Amino acid sequence: MRKYGFVAVLLMGSLGTLRAQKFCDQIKSLVVDPTVAAAHWGVAVTALDGTPICGVNEGQLFRPASNNKIFTTATALALLGPEKRFTTRVVGDAEIKGSVLHGDVRLIGGGDANFGGHDVPYLPVAQRAKEPTIIADIEELADQIVAKGLRRVEGNVVGADGMFAWEPYAPDWSVDDLVYGYGAPVSALTIHDNEIVMQVAPNAKGTGAAMLTATPALPYYAIEQSVDTFDRGGDCDEQLHFRRGVGSKTLQVVGEVTLGKAPCTQAIAIHDPAEYAAMALKAALERRGVRVSGKAVAQHVDESRFPRRITAEDTGWEKLFEGAEAAPKTCTVEQTANASRTRQTELAVHQSPTLLDDIRVTNKVSQNLHAELLLLNTAANYACGQATRADGVQLVRHYLLHAGLMPGDFLLYDGSGLSGHDLVAPRALSKFLSFAAMQPWFAAWKGTLPEGGVDGGLVTRYAGALKGRIFAKTGTLSEARALSGYATAASGKTVIFSVMVDTHLPGTGAERVVMDKIVEAIAAGN
Repeated sequence: MRKYGFVAVLLMGSLGTLRAQKFCDQIKSLVVDPTVAAAHWGVAVTALDGTPICGVNEGQLFRPASNNKIFTTATALALLGPEKRFTTRVVGDAEIKGSVLHGDVRLIGGGDANFGGHDVPYLPVAQRAKEPTIIADIEELADQIVAKGLRRVEGNVVGADGMFAWEPYAPDWSVDDLVYGYGAPVSALTIHDNEIVMQVAPNAKGTGAAMLTATPALPYYAIEQSVDTFDRGGDCDEQLHFRRGVGSKTLQVVGEVTLGKAPCTQAIAIHDPAEYAAMALKAALERRGVRVSGKAVAQHVDESRFPRRITAEDTGWEKLFEGAEAAPKTCTVEQTANASRTRQTELAVHQSPTLLDDIRVTNKVSQNLHAELLLLNTAANYACGQATRADGVQLVRHYLLHAGLMPGDFLLYDGSGLSGHDLVAPRALSKFLSFAAMQPWFAAWKGTLPEGGVDGGLVTRYAGALKGRIFAKTGTLSEARALSGYATAASGKTVIFSVMVDTHLPGTGAERVVMDKIVEAIAAGN
């Protein structure tokens, strides 16, 4: 009986090997399909414990696009904890005397990605509320300030974002992206996702110039429009073009809209979020009868004034990642971002939602700005309350090495994946996904990934037999696409996959079709 049992185990193992080889051959045949064969493909499939099942170019480097958010969001959750919150403060440079403040009012950013927005809690598109016309968090702060008795400010309203170095864009962010909300500049004083929603509606008369409205309705850009209304069909993306030079506050809108169709909407990046936030607070105070003698201005801190506190050569991170209390470097009071001016008077405070709530939004909708803020906030926690992007990238790198990734399998320049310089091997993503599955925060983090056929970037994909069985992060950047995560296979087991394609032909969509076939094969073959 024992001998036959041993033979049965061998036979089962052989059958499993043959089944794995069969589905692996199927994947290899898919990536050489004539419609996608010119592209560069990489696939890594493993068991949940990291045991390799199938690989195609799994050790080669690809642009990860938003799969980079897998590293950023998991590192932030692991190191900061799900209940972490961020504070936005308003202070005065002097005490209020007789309802007057002789000095500036400072709106100090604390890295809150959701300040002035309504992203949290995450809801599918069909359940989201209409875009609000006011910035509720600014209104709340203004009410707190007026409640302190302030009626006149003899100074400016300053938007201060010095918690992070003023590096609005990461290396190799495309200049074509910077006009739009998904390429918004990064600031510790983020407001309304650092974007203005422009609505372009057909002229009610049927012909002539289109009607433009901005939400929030705060005058910021000088708008030059040349948009006409025509009685002919067309797609908003094809009909309308938005242009703004880097550093310019003039927005050009050109093209046409179609009579009888719904208005076209586009999220436009705010050039200087700290300045915009200061303008919003100044306007809110003035609506409440507070007179402000000065202007709304921004205050940034240049990267050159930030000492590098997290570098590739740092040691001691292993102890920290394993739960030790002290960071590798200690900080003096003078080094911290929270070192107070001696005469500051606190006027108002706003607390952010929890970190986990924000990570859910970041992964579900692939929010680039929020990912960058997670990168910087995580670094600031270990860099004396201030951080540069380089600090954040090095901290994530230390954590990925701690997770067992090979140093040559990844090269990161930002937290979102918007940089074309980012490079990652599929086996690095699968290795990290296996590491994540063994961590105490895994269940919470996995729930932030888009769910096939249900929500986020996968709401329209895997809606059939695989609905609710795929949890994965999407990624799209120019001619690069990626999808990495977890699949509940036909056997009931969970398998890990990373599918990456680079330098594919633009505009066809064939690579996404093949990618979905690969994931279906992975689920069916295991």
